[in-house]
Amino acid sequence: MVLCVCASQVSEGVDYAQKVVDMPDRHALKARAYLMLGVGYSLMSDEVQLQNDRQSYQNRAIDAFRK
Repeated sequence: MVLCVCASQVSEGVDYAQKVVDMPDRHALKARAYLMLGVGYSLMSDEVQLQNDRQSYQNRAIDAFRK
């Protein structure tokens, strides 16, 4: 099975997960949203060319995984 992920799809997924995380109530899917944020930021770090941007996405991914 081959997984092909387009950069725009990852970006949309990160945006949607961020909306769930930002919900004011204790949403049942918040833990999964943080997981998806971490995965999305990790995938985005693989796509960027600049080291500073890559490090920024990796740090965001680690922060999301820790929550």
